[in-house]
Amino acid sequence: MKLNFKLNQDFIEKYKSKKPDFGFNGLGQLTYHRTYSRLKENGENEKWFETIRRVVEGCYSLQKEHILKNELGWNDTKAQRSAQEMYDRMFRMKFLPPY
Repeated sequence: MKLNFKLNQDFIEKYKSKKPDFGFNGLGQLTYHRTYSRLKENGENEKWFETIRRVVEGCYSLQKEHILKNELGWNDTKAQRSAQEMYDRMFRMKFLPPY
């Protein structure tokens, strides 16, 4: 059972033009590109807003699958709100999951 969770596209659009604060005089951005940015199908590397989307949607897809499989009561609205909060905190580097 593979159930994908997707963040609202209108929410993501707000982050496309925002510049993340990697800090460390460019070293943070270099480290991000080298270590965490994946290659997309078109041959380009992910941008920060895309990486964060991949991570959040992956986490919430696993959570959704577990909750539905165990009949624990999945709530789309609550999940979307919580995922958007996670996304925003990660984008601003207030919270980052372990690697």
